[in-house]
Amino acid sequence: MSLTKQKNQDKGHVVAIFDFDGTLTKKSTTLPFLRFVFPGQFILLMPFLFPALILFSCRLITIDSLNLFICWLFFKNKSRNVILSWGDLFAQTQIPHLLKDEAINALKKHQKNGHYCILATSAYDVYIKAWAEFYGFDAVVCTVFEVGNNNQFTGYLSGASCYGLEKAKKVQPWITKNTEIYAYGDSSGDKEILALADHPFYRCF
Repeated sequence: MSLTKQKNQDKGHVVAIFDFDGTLTKKSTTLPFLRFVFPGQFILLMPFLFPALILFSCRLITIDSLNLFICWLFFKNKSRNVILSWGDLFAQTQIPHLLKDEAINALKKHQKNGHYCILATSAYDVYIKAWAEFYGFDAVVCTVFEVGNNNQFTGYLSGASCYGLEKAKKVQPWITKNTEIYAYGDSSGDKEILALADHPFYRCF
């Protein structure tokens, strides 16, 4: 499911925007994903990663700085195809255990009503796109890792993290002044998409 294809689709009259980590899931999926793909490396690098997580939680570094550090630390020079395979496996076998039943039921209700459902998340493209496709989202915007000419990750992000104002910017292709918007979020990184909504839901699951 390519983003290019999605952006060529008609904008829905009713749009439902869902955050992922903490909204559809019980907790963030970033660390579980890193631990799943790099079990040995994760333990060895945790002394370097943990301070960065603390700095972000204290708002001393930005989400872009944190994601750039993670991308460089774990993914630089890794094969995109290999990581995508791991991402697909993580999406199929691990994420289902982390989902909130009530949140997934809300998603299914919107889908049943024919609403255009968008997943807007700071989670990484290497696993979240596979999960979003499996669960029938019409579009997904997320944090994307940059890929070099050799089909390996460069260690940099492709654009900004899908968080806060950037998240609201990325959903604009599907919104017009006549669009009725539902939005679901759980953190300060979702306040901009909640502000767009006619029906904002904060930590409702």
